Amino acid sequence: MSHRDLSEDENWLLFVFLDLDLSILGAPQEEYIEYAKAIRQEYIHVDDETFRRERGAFLKRWLARGQEGLYLYYTTPMRELFEAAAARNLQFEQEKLCMGLM
Repeated sequence: MSHRDLSEDENWLLFVFLDLDLSILGAPQEEYIEYAKAIRQEYIHVDDETFRRERGAFLKRWLARGQEGLYLYYTTPMRELFEAAAARNLQFEQEKLCMGLM
C-alpha cells in the first residue's frame, strides 16, 4: 500500500486502524522494550536463534521502508507523532537482537 492523502481514499478508516495498531512502535523506549519482551513471550515456543534471526529480518524490512522513502505510518498525524521514535525503537531492538540481548 502506498501512502497518500486520506481524504482521497475510501479506505481511510483502515489506514487509521492500521496506524493505531502500530502506535506501540513509537512509544517511549521503556514501553517499547516491554512490548518487545511480550512479542518474545508470544513466540516462546521458537528457539532463541531462530527467533533472533526471523525477528531481526522482520525489523530489517520495516527499517528499510524509511530508506526506500516509505513510511511506517499511513496517516500524517501518526507519522508526525511517532515515525521518528518508531524508527529509533526498531533500530534499538534490532541492535539488541544482534547482540543476543533480547
